[in-house]
Amino acid sequence: ELSEMILQPAADHLQKKRLLISADGILQNIPFSALTISPGEEYEPLIEQYEIVRSPSASAIAQIRQD
Repeated sequence: ELSEMILQPAADHLQKKRLLISADGILQNIPFSALTISPGEEYEPLIEQYEIVRSPSASAIAQIRQD
């Protein structure tokens, strides 16, 4: 369910083999590499299909600069 809520809206637009994920707030705790965008019964995590690159969100960078 989480994969469908977060990734499915963007699934049709994925054309590259590298995903840059800049999650904010509680979404930073999600193991995106373990999620899947493949519908159906076969489970194939993102890490098997894409290179996953994580980046701090703009709000996290602002907080770091403020501190």
